[in-house]
Amino acid sequence: MPAFGTLPTWELREDATNILVQSGGGGFANPGINQQNTCLPDGKFRLVMGGVPAGGSYMLRTSGNPGTRIIDNSATTAGTTSVSPYNTTPATLSSNGAVQIPVGTNDLLYTSCDKTFWKAGEYLVCNEDAAVAADYNGGGAAGADSGYDFWFYNPNGGYSYIRQRRNNVSDNFANVGSSRTCHMKVNNWAAANHIPNGVKLNVRVRAVVNNVPANWGPACRFVRDEALAACAPTKLFDIPGYPQFYSCGVTRQFVNNTANRIYARPVSGANKYKFTFSSGEGTFSRISNFYYVNLGWSGLPTLAVSGTYEVTVQASLNNGATYCVVGDVCLVTIAPPAIGGSQNAALDNNGTASLNMWPNPNNGDVLNVSLHISDPFISTVTMDIFDLSGKRMIARTVAIQDGVLNTTIDLNGDLAVGMYMVKVTAGEEVFTQRVVIQK
Repeated sequence: MPAFGTLPTWELREDATNILVQSGGGGFANPGINQQNTCLPDGKFRLVMGGVPAGGSYMLRTSGNPGTRIIDNSATTAGTTSVSPYNTTPATLSSNGAVQIPVGTNDLLYTSCDKTFWKAGEYLVCNEDAAVAADYNGGGAAGADSGYDFWFYNPNGGYSYIRQRRNNVSDNFANVGSSRTCHMKVNNWAAANHIPNGVKLNVRVRAVVNNVPANWGPACRFVRDEALAACAPTKLFDIPGYPQFYSCGVTRQFVNNTANRIYARPVSGANKYKFTFSSGEGTFSRISNFYYVNLGWSGLPTLAVSGTYEVTVQASLNNGATYCVVGDVCLVTIAPPAIGGSQNAALDNNGTASLNMWPNPNNGDVLNVSLHISDPFISTVTMDIFDLSGKRMIARTVAIQDGVLNTTIDLNGDLAVGMYMVKVTAGEEVFTQRVVIQK
């Protein structure tokens, strides 16, 4: 709640019959979070909200800390509101209520959840469901009744659409096996039902096997914003499962080695990154040609031992002439350096030639590549990816400027699971590195 006032009212009604099951709200409200609890039996229901004040928001979730989100409304509208149903044939594949108990287990990848700068043509990706994968049938017609449903809805009512992804349809994604169906291309359907630009939506996913849907899984926020996506915000790397790159809420030493780098989420096409450090002592920025910055630099200002800094990152697509919108804040704490032993200096922006690729292992979608070569006058490099038999699987020519390459290579799911050798040739310099594809 934005201020003292009266709590909004709420009703939970059975979706099929409109019978009132639970209700509440309407009492005195304090500023901030006001929590109310209720119990529901297993079933399918809809939430009706009334009297949400301007500037207010609400979330419906299961109990627990933090619980599972069902509806997440960060931009409420006046009046009585409810999620609009989406009806289709057969009726079992309609939305059938936004509140389904128990909440389903199907969910989006971490990088697809709560993203607020989607653009048409990007792929929203869910985690694979074992039963859907088992009914893949090679992507042929036999898989036409199994796959995933992606439901996009405005929590206030209005836009509501279910995109059906089935095993027999590619959605323009490479045939990489059953995981192909996990990829849903934004707005790759009839314009009448396109996701509107700039509207704060929720998105949820459910598995469908032989035309029998599971309950809807947890809700994520979703905003299509074509302008913001053209120069996307970024932040320190916070994606679970990659401990070697994880940099949000971490402790580092102010020494110049690889273990004490901090990494940002890379932005496609970016060629400079601005890392901004803020504390009670002031604010300053470091510019890097890569999506990481080495700590332990020489010159002032430095990072103080035992200090905690708020760190933001901005990407540039034009060599630093302008920068994209600043992303979320992460905290980084500086620990005292280790006593004794030696510190192996990492190659940084002014060091010798180096090649970095990640994530590795890789899921076969995109490969982030940074390269620093000795000859600043070379304008292109070639990249070849070979399987272990020596067969060339992918060949690319990529532009490089001032001896620095920082880009994202689309693998398009063309590589099967296994180990590959990546060879990058820049004039007389040759770089090789292994990459592992895991799906």
